[in-house]
Amino acid sequence: MGWEISAMVGPHDEGYFAPDIEMVYETKWKVSHNASRSGIRLTGPVPKWARKDGGEGGAHPSNLVEYGYPIGTLNWTGNDPCIFPIDCPNFGGFTSSTTVVKADWWKIGQLKAGNTLKFIRISLEDALKKKKRNDDFLDLIEEALKSKSEFDKIDNLQAGHVDFHQGQIGKAVIWEKAATANTPQVRYRQGGDDHLLVEYGNESFDLNHWCRVTALENALKSSNTPMNISRNLLNTVGCCTTLLIYYNGAKLPRSQLVLHLQKLEEKFGDLQSTKVPTRVFKLPISFESKLQDEAPQRYMTNQRPHAPYLPDNLSFVAKNNALTAQQFKDIYLIGQFMAVVVGFFYGNTVSLPVDPRQRMSAPKMNLSRVFTPEVSEEELDSLLGQFRAGKFTFEYEDVEFDMADHNRLLQDTVEEVKKIRAHQARLDNQIDGSTVERLLDDPDITPIEAPADANVWKVEVKEGDTILILEAMKLEIAVKTPDTAVAGGAKLKVQKLLVKPGDTVTAGGHLALLKKE
Repeated sequence: MGWEISAMVGPHDEGYFAPDIEMVYETKWKVSHNASRSGIRLTGPVPKWARKDGGEGGAHPSNLVEYGYPIGTLNWTGNDPCIFPIDCPNFGGFTSSTTVVKADWWKIGQLKAGNTLKFIRISLEDALKKKKRNDDFLDLIEEALKSKSEFDKIDNLQAGHVDFHQGQIGKAVIWEKAATANTPQVRYRQGGDDHLLVEYGNESFDLNHWCRVTALENALKSSNTPMNISRNLLNTVGCCTTLLIYYNGAKLPRSQLVLHLQKLEEKFGDLQSTKVPTRVFKLPISFESKLQDEAPQRYMTNQRPHAPYLPDNLSFVAKNNALTAQQFKDIYLIGQFMAVVVGFFYGNTVSLPVDPRQRMSAPKMNLSRVFTPEVSEEELDSLLGQFRAGKFTFEYEDVEFDMADHNRLLQDTVEEVKKIRAHQARLDNQIDGSTVERLLDDPDITPIEAPADANVWKVEVKEGDTILILEAMKLEIAVKTPDTAVAGGAKLKVQKLLVKPGDTVTAGGHLALLKKE
């Protein structure tokens, strides 16, 4: 079955896809068998990206600093498109190119695996007309039920042609203001006909932006908000740099909401010295336990057996930041982290280190850790037992977070942070996880695995079968191309090296990826 689904551009379009996003609207997409009520995956062409990575959001160009997801948005998890229905995650860090208008949400609920669909781009004006037509139809149904009249007198919703493609399509960004000496850049991005994404800064983690998001969210929920706005404000999702506003677009004109937001921006002015009421929690943390070890094992069995962050994502992140495992742990044991958003998944918290020198980077990972439960495993079991019985007491204190003090810290550590970031960027062994995962999905790719726990002594990529030499217990272990590939006469070339001399590898870990020519 084929569907036509009306959608509006945004929240993200220009600057993310190259040369443009016409592919989204020209393609006949197919619903994947992996579709579910929390995300309807589609299959189709791979997008061309306008940028090489996601900056502070992640290594893949689809990555962004976390923001609230509009309901009905077409989200790009790497190169894979997924429509987010009403039970979708409320925030995340992947690009969204277009959003299904509210009048067609019902179609999303009818999609089945194997169905095809095309996105029809329409304007805000036409989206609201289409929504009104749906509402009028439902009003007739309700009236017929109340009066017990005949339903056959009501025309089918799809009967008759109505042109919903007359308005000006427009862009994803509907308003923006340049940064000043004391205020960040601000953009308003549309997310369908009932979501507006307020974005501060230039996609970078900054607690000054979080402070502004918090101020805006509080102002919208205050008693000073005009009645028509407060009545039609349905929900907000505040993240580190953005505030997603979900409103009733049929009753609250977007222009009225935008005007109110602009007035609030002018009223806020400079917030770099404000004090934000908050709480400091002291929480137990465990890096290694039986329960945590089971999470990656389950993922490897049921989802993906090979990925750069498997089987130990702690070591993976540490390695990407030139840290030992203990140095990685020490940062979490001594550092302070600001919770910038609490999310949909097990109360998942996105936290940002207050000290910029303690911030780490790594490609986004699919593997979820249900909790990061330094306590021993016995202590962990005891604490979990207390928590489940409702007897665990959280240790916290009410404080004020002083933005002036924080900005002095940022200023005092500028040069040190530059050196840290430069060092992270120069890491020879930093692995682009998204690239490796894409290669592993290629049937022509053959991964070479380490036969034992060892150190990499030599890498010999040249003619012949031997590609590198490991050293363990004073023995040299030559790693060669698989016998099956050689016997079959296939010519292999090294597509990507994943290790360098001096690295430590574990048995079964990937050393290189070979590709058939």
